[in-house]
Amino acid sequence: MVAGVEGRVALLLDGAHHVAIGAACLAALHFAAALARRQDEAWPRVPPKTVPPPVASPSADLIGRTSPPRPPPAAPALVEKAAPAVCVICRAALTGRRCEACGAPALAGPFRVLQGLGGSGARRTYLAESPDGARVVLKELSVATVPDAQALEAFTREARTLRELKHPRLPAYVDAFREEDGPRARLYLAYRYLDGVSLNEEMEDRRYTEDEVLDLVEEVLEILRHLHGLQPPLIHRDLMPSNLVRRGDGSIAMIDFGVARDLDRTVHSGTLVGTVGYMPPEQLAGQVDLTCDLYALGATALHLLTRVPPWEFMDGPELRLPRLATAPVARALLRRMVAPRRAQRFSSAREALAALRRLRSGGLRLPGRSVAAAGAPHRTGASGGSEEATADDGPRDAADRAAGWTRVLERRRADAGGDRGQPAAAPAVVEERSAVVDPAARPRAGAAAAARRGGRAARSGGRGDGSGAGASSGA
Repeated sequence: MVAGVEGRVALLLDGAHHVAIGAACLAALHFAAALARRQDEAWPRVPPKTVPPPVASPSADLIGRTSPPRPPPAAPALVEKAAPAVCVICRAALTGRRCEACGAPALAGPFRVLQGLGGSGARRTYLAESPDGARVVLKELSVATVPDAQALEAFTREARTLRELKHPRLPAYVDAFREEDGPRARLYLAYRYLDGVSLNEEMEDRRYTEDEVLDLVEEVLEILRHLHGLQPPLIHRDLMPSNLVRRGDGSIAMIDFGVARDLDRTVHSGTLVGTVGYMPPEQLAGQVDLTCDLYALGATALHLLTRVPPWEFMDGPELRLPRLATAPVARALLRRMVAPRRAQRFSSAREALAALRRLRSGGLRLPGRSVAAAGAPHRTGASGGSEEATADDGPRDAADRAAGWTRVLERRRADAGGDRGQPAAAPAVVEERSAVVDPAARPRAGAAAAARRGGRAARSGGRGDGSGAGASSGA
Protein backbone atom coordinates (compact mmCIF):
# COMPACT_ATOMS: atom_id res chain seq x y z
CA MET A 1 0.00 0.00 0.00
CA VAL A 2 2.84 2.38 0.82
CA ALA A 3 4.35 1.71 -2.58
CA GLY A 4 1.04 2.50 -4.24
CA VAL A 5 0.76 5.83 -2.43
CA GLU A 6 4.31 6.76 -3.37
CA GLY A 7 3.57 5.89 -7.00
CA ARG A 8 0.50 8.10 -7.08
CA VAL A 9 2.48 10.99 -5.51
CA ALA A 10 5.18 10.55 -8.13
CA LEU A 11 2.60 10.62 -10.90
CA LEU A 12 1.07 13.80 -9.48
CA LEU A 13 4.47 15.49 -9.23
CA ASP A 14 5.33 14.44 -12.75
CA GLY A 15 2.03 15.82 -14.03
CA ALA A 16 2.57 19.12 -12.20
CA HIS A 17 6.05 19.35 -13.73
CA HIS A 18 4.65 18.95 -17.23
CA VAL A 19 1.92 21.51 -16.54
CA ALA A 20 4.55 24.02 -15.36
CA ILE A 21 6.60 23.47 -18.53
CA GLY A 22 3.54 23.99 -20.68
CA ALA A 23 2.63 27.17 -18.82
CA ALA A 24 6.17 28.54 -19.31
CA CYS A 25 5.99 27.85 -23.04
CA LEU A 26 2.64 29.58 -23.30
CA ALA A 27 4.00 32.59 -21.39
CA ALA A 28 6.98 32.81 -23.75
CA LEU A 29 4.73 32.67 -26.80
CA HIS A 30 2.47 35.33 -25.31
CA PHE A 31 5.48 37.60 -24.62
CA ALA A 32 6.78 37.19 -28.17
CA ALA A 33 3.36 37.98 -29.60
CA ALA A 34 3.07 41.05 -27.36
CA LEU A 35 6.47 42.33 -28.50
CA ALA A 36 5.56 41.81 -32.14
CA ARG A 37 2.30 43.68 -31.60
CA ARG A 38 4.04 46.56 -29.84
CA GLN A 39 6.62 46.74 -32.62
CA ASP A 40 3.93 46.80 -35.29
CA GLU A 41 2.18 49.62 -33.43
CA ALA A 42 5.29 51.74 -32.68
CA TRP A 43 7.38 51.44 -35.81
CA PRO A 44 4.90 53.05 -38.25
CA ARG A 45 5.29 56.27 -36.24
CA VAL A 46 8.81 56.56 -37.68
CA PRO A 47 8.18 56.53 -41.44
CA PRO A 48 11.15 56.30 -43.79
CA LYS A 49 12.57 59.57 -44.94
CA THR A 50 11.14 60.55 -48.31
CA VAL A 51 12.36 63.32 -50.58
CA PRO A 52 9.66 64.69 -52.91
CA PRO A 53 10.84 65.39 -56.44
CA PRO A 54 11.37 69.07 -57.21
CA VAL A 55 8.49 70.76 -59.01
CA ALA A 56 9.29 73.54 -61.44
CA SER A 57 7.18 76.66 -61.08
CA PRO A 58 5.75 78.27 -64.23
CA SER A 59 7.71 81.22 -65.54
CA ALA A 60 6.46 84.14 -67.62
CA ASP A 61 8.23 85.00 -70.84
CA LEU A 62 9.01 88.49 -72.05
CA ILE A 63 5.63 89.02 -73.78
CA GLY A 64 3.58 88.05 -70.73
CA ARG A 65 2.60 84.54 -71.80
CA THR A 66 3.17 81.61 -69.48
CA SER A 67 5.49 78.97 -70.77
CA PRO A 68 4.61 75.32 -70.15
CA PRO A 69 6.21 73.93 -66.97
CA ARG A 70 9.50 72.19 -67.41
CA PRO A 71 9.61 68.52 -66.60
CA PRO A 72 11.31 67.82 -63.27
CA PRO A 73 14.92 66.71 -63.62
CA ALA A 74 15.38 63.02 -63.31
CA ALA A 75 16.83 61.99 -59.97
CA PRO A 76 20.08 60.07 -60.22
CA ALA A 77 19.50 56.36 -60.08
CA LEU A 78 20.71 54.82 -56.84
CA VAL A 79 22.04 51.38 -57.51
CA GLU A 80 21.95 49.01 -54.58
CA LYS A 81 25.36 47.81 -53.54
CA ALA A 82 26.28 44.24 -54.33
CA ALA A 83 26.70 41.91 -51.38
CA PRO A 84 30.33 41.07 -50.54
CA ALA A 85 31.59 37.52 -50.84
CA VAL A 86 32.54 37.20 -47.16
CA CYS A 87 31.11 38.56 -43.91
CA VAL A 88 32.91 41.70 -42.76
CA ILE A 89 32.48 40.64 -39.13
CA CYS A 90 33.48 36.96 -38.95
CA ARG A 91 34.93 36.52 -42.48
CA ALA A 92 32.64 33.54 -43.18
CA ALA A 93 31.43 32.93 -46.74
CA LEU A 94 28.11 34.60 -47.55
CA THR A 95 25.22 32.98 -49.37
CA GLY A 96 22.69 35.82 -48.97
CA ARG A 97 22.11 39.23 -47.48
CA ARG A 98 22.89 38.03 -43.95
CA CYS A 99 25.70 35.91 -42.53
CA GLU A 100 24.46 32.52 -41.37
CA ALA A 101 27.41 32.14 -38.98
CA CYS A 102 27.25 35.33 -36.88
CA GLY A 103 23.94 36.84 -37.99
CA ALA A 104 25.48 40.14 -39.11
CA PRO A 105 23.92 41.73 -42.20
CA ALA A 106 25.91 42.14 -45.38
CA LEU A 107 23.16 44.31 -46.85
CA ALA A 108 20.43 46.11 -44.92
CA GLY A 109 17.93 47.98 -47.01
CA PRO A 110 19.95 50.01 -49.53
CA PHE A 111 23.05 50.05 -47.30
CA ARG A 112 26.13 47.86 -47.54
CA VAL A 113 27.78 47.04 -44.22
CA LEU A 114 31.48 47.89 -44.06
CA GLN A 115 32.46 47.00 -40.50
CA GLY A 116 31.13 46.53 -36.99
CA LEU A 117 31.26 49.40 -34.53
CA GLY A 118 30.09 47.65 -31.38
CA GLY A 119 27.14 46.20 -29.55
CA SER A 120 26.03 42.66 -28.83
CA GLY A 121 22.89 40.62 -28.39
CA ALA A 122 19.79 42.40 -29.63
CA ARG A 123 21.54 45.69 -30.42
CA ARG A 124 24.45 46.06 -32.83
CA THR A 125 25.96 49.04 -34.61
CA TYR A 126 27.68 49.01 -38.00
CA LEU A 127 29.45 51.38 -40.32
CA ALA A 128 27.71 51.17 -43.68
CA GLU A 129 27.72 52.80 -47.10
CA SER A 130 24.67 54.25 -48.79
CA PRO A 131 24.02 53.91 -52.54
CA ASP A 132 25.35 57.44 -53.14
CA GLY A 133 28.66 56.53 -51.47
CA ALA A 134 28.07 58.41 -48.19
CA ARG A 135 28.95 56.63 -44.97
CA VAL A 136 26.28 56.10 -42.35
CA VAL A 137 26.00 54.61 -38.90
CA LEU A 138 23.52 51.73 -39.01
CA LYS A 139 21.92 50.63 -35.74
CA GLU A 140 20.20 47.24 -35.68
CA LEU A 141 17.68 45.88 -33.18
CA SER A 142 16.64 42.23 -33.30
CA VAL A 143 13.00 41.86 -32.24
CA ALA A 144 13.40 38.20 -31.25
CA THR A 145 16.14 38.89 -28.70
CA VAL A 146 15.12 42.33 -27.45
CA PRO A 147 15.15 42.19 -23.63
CA ASP A 148 11.88 44.05 -23.03
CA ALA A 149 9.35 46.42 -24.52
CA GLN A 150 11.19 49.42 -23.06
CA ALA A 151 14.24 48.67 -25.25
CA LEU A 152 11.99 48.59 -28.30
CA GLU A 153 10.38 51.89 -27.38
CA ALA A 154 13.80 53.45 -26.75
CA PHE A 155 14.95 52.44 -30.23
CA THR A 156 11.92 53.96 -31.93
CA ARG A 157 12.19 57.05 -29.74
CA GLU A 158 15.82 57.58 -30.81
CA ALA A 159 14.73 57.36 -34.45
CA ARG A 160 12.01 59.98 -33.91
CA THR A 161 14.41 62.22 -31.97
CA LEU A 162 17.10 62.20 -34.64
CA ARG A 163 14.52 62.80 -37.36
CA GLU A 164 13.41 65.97 -35.55
CA LEU A 165 16.91 67.36 -34.85
CA LYS A 166 18.56 69.77 -37.29
CA HIS A 167 21.99 71.00 -36.19
CA PRO A 168 25.45 70.83 -37.82
CA ARG A 169 27.00 69.36 -34.65
CA LEU A 170 24.46 66.54 -34.34
CA PRO A 171 24.02 63.33 -36.39
CA ALA A 172 21.83 63.85 -39.46
CA TYR A 173 18.95 61.40 -39.79
CA VAL A 174 19.00 59.33 -42.98
CA ASP A 175 16.44 56.53 -42.77
CA ALA A 176 14.56 54.10 -40.52
CA PHE A 177 13.17 50.83 -41.80
CA ARG A 178 12.36 47.22 -40.99
CA GLU A 179 13.43 43.99 -42.62
CA GLU A 180 11.59 40.65 -42.48
CA ASP A 181 8.69 39.79 -40.19
CA GLY A 182 7.99 37.69 -37.16
CA PRO A 183 10.87 36.39 -35.00
CA ARG A 184 13.40 37.27 -37.72
CA ALA A 185 12.29 40.91 -37.88
CA ARG A 186 14.98 43.54 -37.42
CA LEU A 187 14.66 47.30 -37.08
CA TYR A 188 17.28 49.66 -38.49
CA LEU A 189 18.17 53.29 -37.90
CA ALA A 190 20.64 55.05 -40.22
CA TYR A 191 22.23 58.45 -39.67
CA ARG A 192 25.22 60.25 -41.15
CA TYR A 193 28.59 59.07 -39.94
CA LEU A 194 30.58 61.81 -38.20
CA ASP A 195 34.17 61.23 -39.23
CA GLY A 196 36.38 61.81 -36.21
CA VAL A 197 37.55 60.35 -32.92
CA SER A 198 35.75 60.31 -29.58
CA LEU A 199 37.27 62.27 -26.71
CA ASN A 200 37.57 59.00 -24.81
CA GLU A 201 39.98 57.76 -27.48
CA GLU A 202 41.65 61.13 -27.92
CA MET A 203 42.58 61.27 -24.23
CA GLU A 204 44.76 58.20 -24.65
CA ASP A 205 47.14 60.08 -26.94
CA ARG A 206 47.18 63.67 -25.69
CA ARG A 207 46.98 66.03 -22.76
CA TYR A 208 44.93 69.21 -22.62
CA THR A 209 45.62 72.75 -21.53
CA GLU A 210 43.07 74.74 -19.57
CA ASP A 211 42.26 76.86 -22.62
CA GLU A 212 41.70 73.77 -24.78
CA VAL A 213 39.26 72.32 -22.25
CA LEU A 214 37.42 75.63 -21.91
CA ASP A 215 37.18 75.88 -25.71
CA LEU A 216 35.62 72.42 -25.75
CA VAL A 217 33.19 73.29 -22.95
CA GLU A 218 32.12 76.40 -24.85
CA GLU A 219 31.41 74.37 -28.00
CA VAL A 220 29.36 71.78 -26.13
CA LEU A 221 27.44 74.49 -24.28
CA GLU A 222 26.42 75.90 -27.66
CA ILE A 223 25.01 72.49 -28.60
CA LEU A 224 23.23 72.15 -25.26
CA ARG A 225 21.78 75.65 -25.65
CA HIS A 226 20.19 74.47 -28.90
CA LEU A 227 18.86 71.22 -27.40
CA HIS A 228 17.55 72.88 -24.24
CA GLY A 229 15.97 75.66 -26.28
CA LEU A 230 13.78 73.25 -28.25
CA GLN A 231 10.11 72.98 -27.34
CA PRO A 232 9.83 70.84 -25.38
CA PRO A 233 13.49 70.93 -24.26
CA LEU A 234 15.56 67.82 -24.98
CA ILE A 235 17.90 66.34 -22.35
CA HIS A 236 20.75 64.11 -23.52
CA ARG A 237 21.06 62.30 -20.13
CA ASP A 238 24.31 60.48 -20.98
CA LEU A 239 26.89 63.14 -21.82
CA MET A 240 30.47 61.89 -21.41
CA PRO A 241 33.75 61.76 -23.40
CA SER A 242 32.74 58.72 -25.45
CA ASN A 243 29.66 60.60 -26.73
CA LEU A 244 31.62 63.66 -27.89
CA VAL A 245 33.49 63.39 -31.21
CA ARG A 246 36.37 65.52 -32.41
CA ARG A 247 35.83 65.98 -36.13
CA GLY A 248 38.48 66.42 -38.78
CA ASP A 249 38.19 70.22 -38.68
CA GLY A 250 38.70 70.25 -34.91
CA SER A 251 35.07 70.97 -34.00
CA ILE A 252 33.11 68.93 -31.45
CA ALA A 253 29.95 66.97 -32.25
CA MET A 254 27.55 65.16 -29.92
CA ILE A 255 26.31 61.63 -30.61
CA ASP A 256 24.26 58.80 -29.05
CA PHE A 257 20.74 60.01 -28.35
CA GLY A 258 19.53 56.57 -27.31
CA VAL A 259 18.40 57.74 -23.85
CA ALA A 260 17.57 61.37 -24.68
CA ARG A 261 14.14 62.45 -23.52
CA ASP A 262 11.88 65.46 -23.54
CA LEU A 263 12.01 67.45 -20.31
CA ASP A 264 8.29 67.24 -19.59
CA ARG A 265 8.49 63.42 -19.73
CA THR A 266 11.63 63.03 -17.64
CA VAL A 267 11.70 65.06 -14.44
CA HIS A 268 9.84 62.44 -12.37
CA SER A 269 10.48 59.36 -14.49
CA GLY A 270 12.06 57.38 -11.64
CA THR A 271 14.23 55.52 -14.16
CA LEU A 272 17.98 55.30 -13.59
CA VAL A 273 19.66 56.26 -16.87
CA GLY A 274 23.21 57.51 -17.32
CA THR A 275 26.82 56.72 -16.43
CA VAL A 276 28.11 56.80 -12.85
CA GLY A 277 30.54 59.65 -12.32
CA TYR A 278 28.85 61.85 -14.91
CA MET A 279 25.43 61.79 -13.22
CA PRO A 280 24.46 64.28 -10.50
CA PRO A 281 23.16 62.79 -7.23
CA GLU A 282 19.48 63.31 -8.06
CA GLN A 283 19.81 61.44 -11.37
CA LEU A 284 20.59 58.29 -9.38
CA ALA A 285 16.94 58.45 -8.29
CA GLY A 286 15.65 59.20 -11.79
CA GLN A 287 15.09 62.91 -11.08
CA VAL A 288 16.63 64.96 -13.90
CA ASP A 289 16.33 68.40 -15.45
CA LEU A 290 18.42 70.64 -17.70
CA THR A 291 21.15 71.00 -15.09
CA CYS A 292 21.98 67.29 -15.36
CA ASP A 293 23.53 67.82 -18.79
CA LEU A 294 25.55 70.74 -17.39
CA TYR A 295 26.77 68.56 -14.54
CA ALA A 296 27.80 65.82 -16.98
CA LEU A 297 29.68 68.37 -19.08
CA GLY A 298 31.49 69.62 -15.98
CA ALA A 299 32.46 66.06 -15.05
CA THR A 300 33.70 65.53 -18.61
CA ALA A 301 35.84 68.68 -18.40
CA LEU A 302 37.25 67.47 -15.08
CA HIS A 303 38.13 64.14 -16.70
CA LEU A 304 39.98 65.93 -19.50
CA LEU A 305 41.88 68.21 -17.12
CA THR A 306 42.96 65.57 -14.63
CA ARG A 307 43.01 62.47 -16.86
CA VAL A 308 41.24 60.74 -13.96
CA PRO A 309 37.67 59.39 -14.30
CA PRO A 310 35.26 61.54 -12.29
CA TRP A 311 34.04 58.63 -10.17
CA GLU A 312 37.49 58.65 -8.54
CA PHE A 313 36.54 61.99 -6.96
CA MET A 314 33.17 60.85 -5.65
CA ASP A 315 32.36 60.95 -1.95
CA GLY A 316 29.20 58.88 -1.80
CA PRO A 317 26.87 60.24 -4.49
CA GLU A 318 28.64 63.64 -4.61
CA LEU A 319 31.66 64.63 -6.68
CA ARG A 320 34.34 66.42 -4.66
CA LEU A 321 36.15 68.89 -6.91
CA PRO A 322 39.97 68.73 -6.61
CA ARG A 323 42.09 71.86 -6.27
CA LEU A 324 43.06 72.32 -9.95
CA ALA A 325 45.67 74.90 -8.88
CA THR A 326 46.99 75.26 -12.45
CA ALA A 327 43.50 75.80 -13.94
CA PRO A 328 41.89 78.55 -11.82
CA VAL A 329 39.34 79.67 -14.43
CA ALA A 330 38.19 76.10 -15.06
CA ARG A 331 37.90 75.48 -11.33
CA ALA A 332 35.80 78.60 -10.84
CA LEU A 333 33.44 77.38 -13.57
CA LEU A 334 33.35 73.73 -12.48
CA ARG A 335 32.54 74.66 -8.88
CA ARG A 336 29.09 75.56 -10.07
CA MET A 337 28.67 73.06 -12.90
CA VAL A 338 29.27 70.03 -10.63
CA ALA A 339 27.67 71.44 -7.50
CA PRO A 340 25.87 68.65 -5.59
CA ARG A 341 22.51 70.43 -5.55
CA ARG A 342 20.85 71.42 -8.78
CA ALA A 343 19.68 74.75 -7.28
CA GLN A 344 23.37 75.64 -6.91
CA ARG A 345 24.23 74.99 -10.57
CA PHE A 346 23.69 77.17 -13.60
CA SER A 347 20.02 77.11 -14.47
CA SER A 348 20.64 76.81 -18.21
CA ALA A 349 23.33 76.35 -20.84
CA ARG A 350 22.85 80.00 -21.80
CA GLU A 351 23.72 81.13 -18.27
CA ALA A 352 26.73 78.81 -18.12
CA LEU A 353 27.95 80.05 -21.49
CA ALA A 354 27.69 83.69 -20.40
CA ALA A 355 29.56 82.94 -17.17
CA LEU A 356 32.32 81.12 -19.04
CA ARG A 357 32.83 83.99 -21.46
CA ARG A 358 32.84 86.48 -18.60
CA LEU A 359 35.49 84.49 -16.76
CA ARG A 360 37.69 84.12 -19.84
CA SER A 361 37.46 87.81 -20.67
CA GLY A 362 38.95 88.69 -17.27
CA GLY A 363 35.80 90.38 -16.03
CA LEU A 364 34.08 89.90 -12.70
CA ARG A 365 34.03 86.41 -11.37
CA LEU A 366 30.89 84.41 -10.77
CA PRO A 367 28.41 85.57 -8.11
CA GLY A 368 28.90 84.45 -4.54
CA ARG A 369 26.33 81.73 -4.95
CA SER A 370 28.48 79.97 -7.51
CA VAL A 371 31.37 79.81 -5.03
CA ALA A 372 29.22 78.50 -2.20
CA ALA A 373 27.57 76.06 -4.57
CA ALA A 374 30.53 73.71 -4.66
CA GLY A 375 31.54 73.98 -1.03
CA ALA A 376 33.44 77.27 -0.67
CA PRO A 377 34.68 77.70 2.90
CA HIS A 378 33.01 80.11 5.32
CA ARG A 379 34.96 82.68 7.29
CA THR A 380 34.15 84.71 10.36
CA GLY A 381 33.17 88.27 9.65
CA ALA A 382 33.65 91.38 11.75
CA SER A 383 30.30 90.86 13.41
CA GLY A 384 31.24 87.37 14.53
CA GLY A 385 28.82 85.68 12.12
CA SER A 386 29.61 83.15 9.47
CA GLU A 387 30.41 84.76 6.12
CA GLU A 388 30.72 83.02 2.79
CA ALA A 389 33.82 83.63 0.71
CA THR A 390 32.19 85.41 -2.20
CA ALA A 391 33.58 86.40 -5.55
CA ASP A 392 32.30 89.94 -5.11
CA ASP A 393 35.02 90.87 -2.63
CA GLY A 394 37.14 92.47 -5.33
CA PRO A 395 39.56 91.41 -8.10
CA ARG A 396 42.41 89.08 -7.17
CA ASP A 397 44.80 87.16 -9.35
CA ALA A 398 44.99 83.37 -9.44
CA ALA A 399 48.06 83.20 -7.18
CA ASP A 400 46.41 85.24 -4.41
CA ARG A 401 43.29 83.10 -4.62
CA ALA A 402 45.25 79.85 -4.43
CA ALA A 403 47.26 81.17 -1.48
CA GLY A 404 44.08 82.22 0.30
CA TRP A 405 42.49 78.78 -0.10
CA THR A 406 45.70 77.17 1.20
CA ARG A 407 45.66 79.33 4.34
CA VAL A 408 41.99 78.54 4.94
CA LEU A 409 42.59 74.80 4.78
CA GLU A 410 45.73 74.99 6.92
CA ARG A 411 43.88 76.98 9.59
CA ARG A 412 41.08 74.42 9.64
CA ARG A 413 43.53 71.56 9.97
CA ALA A 414 45.16 73.38 12.91
CA ASP A 415 41.78 74.05 14.53
CA ALA A 416 40.92 70.37 14.13
CA GLY A 417 44.14 69.40 15.91
CA GLY A 418 45.83 67.95 12.85
CA ASP A 419 49.50 68.19 11.95
CA ARG A 420 50.15 70.37 8.92
CA GLY A 421 52.75 67.90 7.78
CA GLN A 422 50.20 65.07 7.70
CA PRO A 423 47.30 64.57 5.25
CA ALA A 424 44.64 65.73 7.73
CA ALA A 425 42.36 67.30 5.11
CA ALA A 426 39.28 65.35 6.15
CA PRO A 427 38.00 67.90 8.74
CA ALA A 428 38.24 70.70 6.16
CA VAL A 429 36.32 68.65 3.62
CA VAL A 430 33.61 67.87 6.17
CA GLU A 431 33.32 71.57 7.02
CA GLU A 432 33.10 72.53 3.37
CA ARG A 433 30.40 69.95 2.86
CA SER A 434 28.42 71.24 5.84
CA ALA A 435 28.68 74.75 4.43
CA VAL A 436 27.01 73.50 1.28
CA VAL A 437 24.20 71.45 2.73
CA ASP A 438 23.12 73.89 5.44
CA PRO A 439 20.67 76.24 3.70
CA ALA A 440 19.96 78.10 6.93
CA ALA A 441 23.51 79.47 6.99
CA ARG A 442 23.09 81.38 3.74
CA PRO A 443 20.82 84.21 4.90
CA ARG A 444 23.12 84.87 7.87
CA ALA A 445 26.17 84.67 5.65
CA GLY A 446 24.62 87.00 3.10
CA ALA A 447 23.72 89.51 5.82
CA ALA A 448 27.22 89.34 7.29
CA ALA A 449 28.74 89.84 3.85
CA ALA A 450 26.53 92.85 3.21
CA ALA A 451 27.40 94.35 6.58
CA ARG A 452 31.08 93.81 5.97
CA ARG A 453 30.95 95.37 2.52
CA GLY A 454 29.03 98.31 3.95
CA GLY A 455 31.68 98.77 6.66
CA ARG A 456 34.46 98.74 4.08
CA ALA A 457 32.56 101.29 2.01
CA ALA A 458 32.19 103.59 5.00
CA ARG A 459 35.87 103.29 5.87
CA SER A 460 36.88 104.01 2.27
CA GLY A 461 34.88 107.22 2.11
CA GLY A 462 31.58 105.79 0.83
CA ARG A 463 33.00 104.16 -2.25
CA GLY A 464 30.79 101.07 -1.73
CA ASP A 465 32.02 99.12 -4.75
CA GLY A 466 32.89 95.99 -2.82
CA SER A 467 36.49 96.09 -4.04
CA GLY A 468 38.08 95.53 -0.65
CA ALA A 469 39.99 92.50 0.53
CA GLY A 470 39.14 89.16 -0.98
CA ALA A 471 38.79 85.73 0.55
CA SER A 472 42.54 85.37 0.89
CA SER A 473 42.94 88.44 3.10
CA GLY A 474 39.70 87.69 4.95
CA ALA A 475 40.92 84.23 5.70
